[in-house]
Amino acid sequence: MSDTPANPSASAEPLKNMPASMPDAGPDPSLEAAADRNNAVQPPSVTAGSPPAAEPQKMDALSELLISRKYITAEAMTAAMAKAKTMPKGNAIQILLAEGTLKKQDYETLRADVQSRQGQNLRIPGYEIMGFLGAGAMASVFKGRQQSLDRVVAIKVLPQKYSEDLEFVRRFAAEGKIAAKLNHPNIVQAYDEGIAGNQHFFVMEYIDGTTVHDVINQHGVYTEQEVLKIAILIADALAHAHHMGLIHRDVKPKNIMLTSRGVPKLADMGLAMLNSGPGEEEKGKIYGTPAYLAPEQAKPDVVLDSRADIYSFGATIYHMVIGHVPFPASTAVEMIQKHLNQEVESPHKANPNISTGLSDIIEVCMAKSPSARYASAEDLVADLKAVQNGGAPTIARRGFSIESIAAIDAPEGMVAPPKAAPPTIEEEAAAFFKAQAMQPKPLHRQKLFWWTVVGWGLAVLMMLVAIAK
Repeated sequence: MSDTPANPSASAEPLKNMPASMPDAGPDPSLEAAADRNNAVQPPSVTAGSPPAAEPQKMDALSELLISRKYITAEAMTAAMAKAKTMPKGNAIQILLAEGTLKKQDYETLRADVQSRQGQNLRIPGYEIMGFLGAGAMASVFKGRQQSLDRVVAIKVLPQKYSEDLEFVRRFAAEGKIAAKLNHPNIVQAYDEGIAGNQHFFVMEYIDGTTVHDVINQHGVYTEQEVLKIAILIADALAHAHHMGLIHRDVKPKNIMLTSRGVPKLADMGLAMLNSGPGEEEKGKIYGTPAYLAPEQAKPDVVLDSRADIYSFGATIYHMVIGHVPFPASTAVEMIQKHLNQEVESPHKANPNISTGLSDIIEVCMAKSPSARYASAEDLVADLKAVQNGGAPTIARRGFSIESIAAIDAPEGMVAPPKAAPPTIEEEAAAFFKAQAMQPKPLHRQKLFWWTVVGWGLAVLMMLVAIAK
């Protein structure tokens, strides 16, 4: 387990036009590097209308940010830094601004964003900002202290550049309100939500731990028993959310946090919605993370229900036991097409160390049709517990024939014996008459019975004759 604090970050952005490259809803590594690096160079202080002062320090962190935001190219930054070394007070940023390669507006936007992410300008009454934790597509997360209760919390803040976007503000505020409706030991708890100045924020439970995604990256696949311990608790958390009328819509390893004691908690309700369906502002848009997206989530006009979460849960468990996502692809479009059209490889075949019972559960979770999946998270919990106790997932196997189970359980390289062909009409008739011939005849149809009757009759008659004489 990593000792690095990990906390819920922002939700994945809507896949409006399914971009050609895979989006990453997790933290921006370059921004985290700039915020956390001890010797990182911050944007030089400037006043409005004037270029930044010359700075002899290297611009590694800032150059990474400028390049990752595509404000400049790596080649342009390298050339500017080389040129700055030949000048007494040379500064790569100053050179880029003077040449017009870097626009002043872009530079100032970046500088303000970095300061916002680092909490330099963040003031929230009642809370002390203790440090920067991470950032995602929609928000930055800070470690803070709630002064009234003297407890450490995580504070999620909407960047100022989104504060005038009503859609972003609505979704951000909704996340806090939705999370506050949930009270479950395996769901990250929400404490507060509001606006300080022009900064929208909400406060939640601080998790001093890591995520399932980080564990997979650092230590490889989970064992079956490790997976079952986490899966049962997270499935129960989903059951609670569904009971409250909410659909998460973004279940994935990055959103399963692990406390320092290993307790799993479902995080990030940023994409959650009411079970009654999306609002008008969400219609026609695709929300979620492509690697774990239920097929119906890729169809904007389909009304989702809790079974979409069950599919994403299955994809998450698949990743945990196999070590990669169910449908690896180079682009989001290709990945979504596979979710729509390609059957997932049997987890037991991909990793023979897991039981066919857990493999069946994953496959039922990831059925293309919602009607073929578990009807509820409660059913899913029941099967997970059965497998944990050494039994069979009876709910998952209701849709399996005896032959399909035999094929699953057959050793590698062996083929289960085929089912015998149905008998012909002639064969059925012959079998019927043979069976009839083997049945004992009724008493009245046996010759010995009648000979016995005749014999007794004659005996009685002879006795009567003798008496009459």
